[in-house]
Amino acid sequence: MRSQELNTGAPFGKLTNMHNSKKIIGIVAAIWASGTFAYAEMNPAEYQQRIKDLGDQVHLLQGKGLLTNDEVSKFTERLSQLSKTEQTVRSAGFQKVPTDELEKAVTKLNADVFKASHKDNPIKPGQADQEVNDPNLIPDYPDPNLKPGSGVVDKK
Repeated sequence: MRSQELNTGAPFGKLTNMHNSKKIIGIVAAIWASGTFAYAEMNPAEYQQRIKDLGDQVHLLQGKGLLTNDEVSKFTERLSQLSKTEQTVRSAGFQKVPTDELEKAVTKLNADVFKASHKDNPIKPGQADQEVNDPNLIPDYPDPNLKPGSGVVDKK
C-alpha cells in the first residue's frame, strides 16, 4: 500500500510517510523525556561565578560583623558542596533535572545568607519598594563638594 501524503502547512511541507513520521516523533519524545538533551536556561559558566560571588559575599559580611564565625563555617561548607555539585552537573552536560536542583540550592543559599546577615535588621514587607521611591531616604554626602555633579573628585 502506497503511503499517503499529508500537507500540514508546516514549514517542512508534506510528510510523505505517516508511519515514519510517528516513529521520528516518538524517538524525539523518548530522548527528550529521558533528559538526553542538554539543558541550561542560563549560561552554565554563570553557576560557577554565582557560587564564587556567594563566597565573596559571605566573607564580606563576616568582615562587617553581620555573620558569626559559626555561620560563616556552615555557609563555607555549603559553598564547597555546591562547587562539587556544579562540577558534577557540568561534567554531565547540564541536564535539566540536576541543573534545576543546582539552581534551587544556589538560590536557597543566597536567601539563607541574606536572612542571616539581616537577623538584627529584618526587611519588612513592602520596605524595599518604599525605600526605592522615597526621596527623603537618599543619603546626604558628608562633603558638599563631593556631591554628584559637583565636578570635584575625591583626592584621597
